[in-house]
Amino acid sequence: MNSRFFSDQQLDQFAREFDERGFLKLEAALSKDQVAGFNAAVDRHRLAFPDRWVELSDSFCEGTNVLPDTADFDEAIENPRVLDILRRIIGEEITFEEFAIMLREPTANLDEVKGWHRDIVRDYDRRMEIDAVSVMVYLSDVTQRDHCFSIVPETHNRLVDLDPLEVPLDAGVDVLGPAGTAVFFHARAIHGGRLKPGSSQRRTLQSYYS
Repeated sequence: MNSRFFSDQQLDQFAREFDERGFLKLEAALSKDQVAGFNAAVDRHRLAFPDRWVELSDSFCEGTNVLPDTADFDEAIENPRVLDILRRIIGEEITFEEFAIMLREPTANLDEVKGWHRDIVRDYDRRMEIDAVSVMVYLSDVTQRDHCFSIVPETHNRLVDLDPLEVPLDAGVDVLGPAGTAVFFHARAIHGGRLKPGSSQRRTLQSYYS
């Protein structure tokens, strides 16, 4: 059966790219109206539930337990474009695991970001236990001038024995895109954030599925 939004050929191509590289970028996963709606929902939640937000540094703020307070973000978790691709990558039995909102503010302290890492299980010797897919959705434009998500391709599979501590700081691929872009990445792939001088505020929604 064909997908509602993508042909079988497109879905097969998405799955191949994800399998080979460990990540996939899909622009226009959200409409402009959806982006505006989610940004407004972020602002409302920060105002109404400030205790749900954790200031991890002068530039990094995270909302980690927002779902009990609002249904505003259910649409992002259940985005049919995203789920169509996840079904081809994971299979029909998809489990939603976790949701967070991440804000990166402009900062002059470019060394504060944590280094390269894998998600869920940080113990290098347990890396093969990691079997989840994260979907990060941009609520702001991410250009060459902005803080961005970076990833080291193929470290989920072919280069899985690479230790994050051995990856040079300037390695990896910066994943740029306009607001509404969705980035699928294997949680086992080595990734991190790259801070840029003069960045605008970066906003992302991040969901984990297995």
